[in-house]
Amino acid sequence: MKQDQPKAYTWVFTEGAKIILRTDEDGIVDSDLDHLRKLDQWDANDSRRYRRHNVSLESASVYSEKSYLWMDTHADFQDSLFDRLEEQYWHERLVESIALLSSSQIRLLEQVYLEALSLREIARREGVCDNVIRKKLKGILKKLKRNFP
Repeated sequence: MKQDQPKAYTWVFTEGAKIILRTDEDGIVDSDLDHLRKLDQWDANDSRRYRRHNVSLESASVYSEKSYLWMDTHADFQDSLFDRLEEQYWHERLVESIALLSSSQIRLLEQVYLEALSLREIARREGVCDNVIRKKLKGILKKLKRNFP
């Protein structure tokens, strides 16, 4: 079984020398290897932060903004993932809120925001005063806001 095999980790010294550390040898346990992995990850993150925040102005002209020197790919991935999750959350909240509206309220929102009609134009079409449409729209927006924190 693979679980019975000792775990191994390759430690690279600053001068480039490598050593392979294995569990069950010289008293090394899994937690020691996990600790070394965390240390390496912290070191890699610190190096990335240093490169990103301490770039000389001379090198800034050489590298474009798309250069790997400027990129923190891990942070970009996390940021984009969180952005997508947040977008999905707000989209779902909006869909839930709109589902609570009547068809005439939805139609008024479509006329105002999708068709970009003025309140005066909508009032003329329906044969009512501008203030009636304004109050309806205000009520609809208030109803939608109740579903958002």
